[in-house]
Amino acid sequence: RLKGHPKLTATFERLSDARRWAAEKEAPLRAGRGRHFQTRPGDRVTLAQVIDRYLEECLPRHAGSDRKAIRQRLGWWRAELGGERLSAITPAVLEGCRERLEGKSNECSGRGVISGTTQRHYLKQLGALLGQAVKWRLIETNPMNQVAKPPGSPGRVRFLDREELPRFLAACRASTCPGFYAAVLLALSTGMRRGEMRQLTWERVDLERGHIVLDQATTKGRVTRGVPLTGEALAVLREHARVRRPDSALLFPGRDGRKARDFSRPFAAALQEAGLTNFRWHDLRHTAASYMVMSGASLATVGALLGHRTLQMTQRYAHLADDFLKGEVARMTARLFDPGRQTTS
Repeated sequence: RLKGHPKLTATFERLSDARRWAAEKEAPLRAGRGRHFQTRPGDRVTLAQVIDRYLEECLPRHAGSDRKAIRQRLGWWRAELGGERLSAITPAVLEGCRERLEGKSNECSGRGVISGTTQRHYLKQLGALLGQAVKWRLIETNPMNQVAKPPGSPGRVRFLDREELPRFLAACRASTCPGFYAAVLLALSTGMRRGEMRQLTWERVDLERGHIVLDQATTKGRVTRGVPLTGEALAVLREHARVRRPDSALLFPGRDGRKARDFSRPFAAALQEAGLTNFRWHDLRHTAASYMVMSGASLATVGALLGHRTLQMTQRYAHLADDFLKGEVARMTARLFDPGRQTTS
């Protein structure tokens, strides 16, 4: 630091190298040749300013269902490092923040400290912002690339078994909340995410062909996805279409018709009526995926239907295919060792 000049920062393994570097940088300044001192864009902007730019330019490109979480994570980083110059955010600084993040209470759920998976989300979110800062040429490298991240959890797989499912559906069918039963059937039949359903409009639903097209603006992977619609879900949606509100394009509009209806209360009531615990709305998606796999669908097919970006996301359901695979192996061995025997599937 020299009065009248911006702060310049670098990191070295040895103190002697740091002192030599500092002397080399200070010499032209003290000699009045400050024009040789090159300031970097990252010295002139704070992290808070970069966050503001990211929210303005990049947030609209994310799915609507992700924007609230992005704002929440970046809000935490703003509170931690918002006043710091971008060039001063080093891997060491980020590691200190990671340690504080490990002790951060999960205010949303009230379950104590946040999980390793949630910590990864916070770190990866800032990493994405710093990666964008590199593209904007504010910094040369992304310091988050040098920060170790906690391992994520294997993923939650809670689904309704064959005893729970009828009780739950009966409780949902008895609900007086408009559209609730149709929404539950849609989630169970297609595995659609809650955010995708909340933004779904009638123009995206073809009740004649039994097909739904999810726009890339509403999907988590930012890709257009087709969803087949069959069976009872299709029949119930056709009934639901007969009483649709003319002042709203949403499939499940709320009272004002502009926002989607919140099914939190009828969902909680249905769980209580059915005697179910440890079950969330997103677990309807897990239930759909689980029954697809147990019915013989390949993991690739399940991943495509659910809009998974990687096969690893679908792999959590692989163990549920054991019974189906056992039957397939039994039929294969019957044909192999007893060719004259006729088998039926």
